[in-house]
Amino acid sequence: MRVLKGIALKVLATITFIAMGSLIKTIDHVPIVEIVFARNAFALIPILLVIAFRRQFSTAFKTQ
Repeated sequence: MRVLKGIALKVLATITFIAMGSLIKTIDHVPIVEIVFARNAFALIPILLVIAFRRQFSTAFKTQ
């Protein structure tokens, strides 16, 4: 069962990267700084969701 979940997540990640790459190539007039910001802002959402799903939100950003 874990193998199927891993395969599904890999396929989903590949589709996401293809969609992101396609969208970036269609935008020619946007400065590179804005593209980098948008990519990082988009990546922050799934990262925060994973941290919240694991219930590690309070310890994820704690420093020593």
